[in-house]
Amino acid sequence: MSESDGSMGVPHEAEAKPERRQQTRVRSAVRSVIPSEEWTRMLFAVTARVAFPESELRKLVIGKTKTPDRWIQAYNLCDGSRSQREVAAQAQIDEGLFSRTVSRWVEAGVLFRAGTPEVPLHLYFLVASRDLE
Repeated sequence: MSESDGSMGVPHEAEAKPERRQQTRVRSAVRSVIPSEEWTRMLFAVTARVAFPESELRKLVIGKTKTPDRWIQAYNLCDGSRSQREVAAQAQIDEGLFSRTVSRWVEAGVLFRAGTPEVPLHLYFLVASRDLE
């Protein structure tokens, strides 16, 4: 029995409240660690994986090319931080060919032109073929 109120070791209600407040503070700190833009991007990627499973997306990105890793690299570079011209240059793909490919990807729904100025934005990052083995 507790000396103060005759209970069987049950803490006073006033004693339990500070612990709850501390737990709430910890939870709110965790929520603020990930910016809402990142949450949006993660939710978008998960939803995209449902609509376009990786095997299907890979087929659409690669097409019938003999250099699949170069096209996967180009697709992955379309992360919204580079222009279409910069992606083509970095992936060492002819600008005209890449422009037609971007149009094909946009029509297939696996790439978007977003922002001002418009930049290519992929659904999610694809692992290179050589890394799958």
